[in-house]
Amino acid sequence: DISGYTVKIDHGGGVKSYSYHGDGEIWVKVGQHVEQGQDLMMMGCTGNCFGPHLHLTIKLNGQIVDPVKYVPIRYNY
Repeated sequence: DISGYTVKIDHGGGVKSYSYHGDGEIWVKVGQHVEQGQDLMMMGCTGNCFGPHLHLTIKLNGQIVDPVKYVPIRYNY
């Protein structure tokens, strides 16, 4: 699988988020309610990747959308 360990969250209203490439240490269970800001899993480099990270994808009704509409960007310099 090119995405490695994955956590999928159904937010309702056709919105689903996917976090990919975890290292296998997953801190949530299927069917569990999660809260905004809750840690889901440890980042890793499983699947097709070039270094440890978590890859976020947001889909609306099955179509990939810009995640900035759902996850605000904060710059820390």
